[in-house]
Amino acid sequence: MKAHELDRAIEAMSGFLTKFPDDPRAENARYWRAECRYAKGDFEGAAAELEALVEKAPAGRKAPD
Repeated sequence: MKAHELDRAIEAMSGFLTKFPDDPRAENARYWRAECRYAKGDFEGAAAELEALVEKAPAGRKAPD
C-alpha cells in the first residue's frame, strides 16, 4: 500500500485472509484491504469490507475505526 500498488495490496491481503482467516492479524488485514479500496475510489467496496470487519470482530481493535 505504501508503494501505491493498491491492487497488489488487496490481492496480498485477500490471499492472507483465505489462508489464515482466524489469524490474530486478520482483523488488521481486513481493515487495510478496506483502506485500499477507499483509496482506489471504491467507496461501496470499502464500506462492505468495514461492515464485514465489524460483523466478524465487533469488539476488535479496528471496529471503532
